[in-house]
Amino acid sequence: MKKKLLIALLVLLCICLQSTFACIIFGVGRLATTDGSTMTSHTCDSTGDDLRLWLIPSMEEGSERDVVLSGRRDADYGNFPEVKDYGTRGIVMDTYVNDKDTYQYLHAMYSFANEKGLTMTESTCGTTRDQRAVFAKYEGIWDCYMLQDAALENCATAREAVEYMGARLNESGWSGSPETMTIGDGTDVWVFEAYGGKMWCAFRLPEDAVFVCANRSRIDFYVENDPDNYLAAPNMKEFAIDNGLWDGKGEFRPCQCFGAGNYSFSCIAREWRAVCNLAGLQYPEIVANEDLAICENPDDVFPIYFKPDERSAWQRSTRSAQMHTREQSGISPRPLMQDATATSSSHQESMSTGRPTSHSAHTSSAPTSRLGCRKRSDVWFTSVSVLPAQHT
Repeated sequence: MKKKLLIALLVLLCICLQSTFACIIFGVGRLATTDGSTMTSHTCDSTGDDLRLWLIPSMEEGSERDVVLSGRRDADYGNFPEVKDYGTRGIVMDTYVNDKDTYQYLHAMYSFANEKGLTMTESTCGTTRDQRAVFAKYEGIWDCYMLQDAALENCATAREAVEYMGARLNESGWSGSPETMTIGDGTDVWVFEAYGGKMWCAFRLPEDAVFVCANRSRIDFYVENDPDNYLAAPNMKEFAIDNGLWDGKGEFRPCQCFGAGNYSFSCIAREWRAVCNLAGLQYPEIVANEDLAICENPDDVFPIYFKPDERSAWQRSTRSAQMHTREQSGISPRPLMQDATATSSSHQESMSTGRPTSHSAHTSSAPTSRLGCRKRSDVWFTSVSVLPAQHT
C-alpha cells in the first residue's frame, strides 16, 4: 500500500514538473483498429505552446519556400505565404524552390495532417551529456517544426514522408533535441526518429501493432537491407564509432547510441501504463510488477510495439493518450471502455477519414484560415484516424 501511494505521488509530481516536456504519442496499425484505419495521436503538455491552428494553402510549382528555425513563438501564419511572419524567434536558414504544387496542410505548433490524409505526431526526447557534446558539432538547419511542415506540404504517404525527411537530414542535418514521430496514411504507420546531425532511422509498424513513446527515444534495433520496413542514415554505425558513442561490439541500438536521455520515471511510467491498459492480457508480468514503472533498463523490459488485447476504437486511443494527465491515480491499470469519451476545453482534437468528404471534429472552430483561436494552454491534443485511400 505504501509503495502504491509513493508511486502515485511520484506520478502527480512528475505531471506538475514535466508540463513543459511531456508529450506522449501513439501509432496504431490498421489491423489493430476496429474500422481498419491507421491512427496517430499526440498529447503535448506545455505551458508555452501556441494552440492556434491554420489551414495552409497549396503553393504552386516554382514558388519559393523558406527553411525556418524556431518559427513558432508569436508567429502568425494567418495569411501565409503572402505574409511571412515567423515570430520573434524565427530565423530563415535557407530557401528552396518547390518542384511541384504542394498540398494543403493543418499548421499548428506541431503540424499534423494534410489534404492527402497523411498524419504525424512528435515526442521530444533527450540525450546524455556526451551525446549532446557530439551533436553540437554537427548542428543542422532542420528543426522538428519545419521538417514536419515540409513533409506535409510535399508528401502523400507515410513512407514518402520518411524518405523526404531522411533526405533533408542527409543533406543539411537536424537542429535540436531528438524527436520520435509516428506517421500514418490510412495504410501504413511508420515510426521516425531524428537524433542530431545527420543521424536518423525509421521502421514500418506491423499492421496489427501499437507503438507508444513518452519522451524517450524508442528505436532499439537496427536492420540492414530491408528498405520495405526499415530506413536509416547511410553511416550510422560508422558515425557512432568515430565519435565514441558505440564501441562496435554487441547489438547496435540507435536509441541508446544517440538518444539515451530521459530514462526517468515520468517517461517510463507512461510506457508501462500504456502496455498495462492496451495489452495487459499478453503481458501479465508487466501489469503485476509496478516496480517496472521506475526500471533502469526499459529497452530490455518493454516491447517496442505490441499487439493490443482488442482492436482500438478512435475513442480508446484518445483515452490512452490523455491518461497521464486526466487520471490522477496513475496506478492500478483498468480496462479501457470502447465508448470512453475524451473531450476537454483544454484539448484540441481532430479526426479525419482521409477521404475527399472527410469528417473532422474540433473543440473550437473559426474561419478557414484560422481553425482554432486558443493561443496558450497547458495541454493540447490531436488524435487522427485515417482510412485507407488511393494516394494520387
